Amino acid sequence: LSMVATVSGQDIAVSLTPSGTYGTDWDHIGISIDGGTVEMLASNVTQKNFTSTTVGDHKIVAFLMDSSHQKLSEDKMILVTV
Repeated sequence: LSMVATVSGQDIAVSLTPSGTYGTDWDHIGISIDGGTVEMLASNVTQKNFTSTTVGDHKIVAFLMDSSHQKLSEDKMILVTV
């Protein structure tokens, strides 16, 4: 799993590129910002927008999951500044 974040004002757009094949090697992605609740992106969704974030530094963490919500990959983390 790799991630790229783009900041525009106080919005953060995160593009995720999973490794492996959807449906075989992974089902969905878990993602969180600043240690908050992990959001389960819908199956095969690889984009997440965080809007109206506070000005400052933010840590975004994501990982691949199977259909039973079990983690399949190590956490990937990026740091962004708004």
